[in-house]
Amino acid sequence: MTVLFSTTAAAAVVINFETRVGSLERLLLAPISLPAVLLGKVLGGDVFGLMMATIVTVGSVLVLGLHPNILYLVLILIPSLLVFSSLGALLCVIVKEVYEAQTLLNLPRFVMIFLCGVVFPVSAMPVALQYLSHVMPLTYTVDGLEQSFSAAPSTMVFIDALVLVGLFIIFIFPATKLLYKRSE
Repeated sequence: MTVLFSTTAAAAVVINFETRVGSLERLLLAPISLPAVLLGKVLGGDVFGLMMATIVTVGSVLVLGLHPNILYLVLILIPSLLVFSSLGALLCVIVKEVYEAQTLLNLPRFVMIFLCGVVFPVSAMPVALQYLSHVMPLTYTVDGLEQSFSAAPSTMVFIDALVLVGLFIIFIFPATKLLYKRSE
């Protein structure tokens, strides 16, 4: 949840604020493409989310005595950061103000929290909700994190990571197109 909230919030605040004050337009005067600028904003959100996730993970390991598989943890954490940051970027380019972006982002965040295995196991949900949960990126993050902290991790974490990379691509391309339209 730290990854979900920190990365989506960071992307939404930065892009909308910079658009509002005009610094994004000034940045585009440099010989940098719009997709590169957007990717930079997404990566900035990733760094912020990585710092938050590292603090929570280290605290959990020290206080709770957990022993994660570091390779699996990194393998699921990096694509998760990219997906949620690009989701934040996609939803923030739809609106003009920071408060609108934060309000809009609450809908997918809270839906994902309840349908993706954070509160209630996906396997115990009705079949229709199970199908719906597999469209949402948090399902794959939760599954990958469970595998990372499991005593007997499986190779499903690789599939979770690949799905998250695919979802990142699905989110970043429309965000780029919308930002092109917005900057014209």
